[in-house]
Amino acid sequence: MRRSLLDSHLSALKDYEVGKMRHLIIALGLCAAAGSANAVDFALGAQGGTPGLGLNATLGISKKVNVRGVFNLFQYSFDENEDGVDYELDLDLNSFGALIDWHPMGWSFRISGGVFSNGNEISGTGRGEQGTTVEFGDMVFNADELGTVGTKIDFDSVAPYLGLGWGNAVGDGRWAFTIDIGVYFQGKPNALIITPEVDPSIAAQVAAEIANAEAELEDEIKNLDLYPYLSLGFAFKF
Repeated sequence: MRRSLLDSHLSALKDYEVGKMRHLIIALGLCAAAGSANAVDFALGAQGGTPGLGLNATLGISKKVNVRGVFNLFQYSFDENEDGVDYELDLDLNSFGALIDWHPMGWSFRISGGVFSNGNEISGTGRGEQGTTVEFGDMVFNADELGTVGTKIDFDSVAPYLGLGWGNAVGDGRWAFTIDIGVYFQGKPNALIITPEVDPSIAAQVAAEIANAEAELEDEIKNLDLYPYLSLGFAFKF
């Protein structure tokens, strides 16, 4: 994937995140207004963990049932040169979900279920130094002829969630500390490998190697269809 294409992707992702953040703020404002008008329990909070860092809003429906909106975001970039190949890796965790929290005994323990809009993605590029050879799949190519190799791994855009938790954001006190332990069912990983700069003279050979490499990569990371969700947070009840 060319650098310009990566830049475009990251820019679009940031715009998408900003839009989701605006929607969350509007939703929180509406919930707060509804809570004030009808004297229902409402809380705002923050959390961090394996899904990233984010915000949440909880609305009490009954003594044992709450509804919760959750937004998570985290980005990490890594660059390295290994054996004459320049690697760049980007990890993007991005999710927005709606959950129902059931407190079966009416206190802190809860069972949570819902669905997330899932934007989790791993992308990266690799390029051999000028004048060297690089191994790609089962073959060796001239780095200048192969050019930049781009990889992207993504998942289903909708991910059901099921988990257990501790803490009731709209319980008796103003402040609550929360723990969530669960799993995203984010579907089979989808791997895409591209070589936009490949020399036409080796394009057919490279295409064959790409097909094998994508299948091998998807098999190696197949267990990522279940993404562990561990999050610690706090909330304040209005």
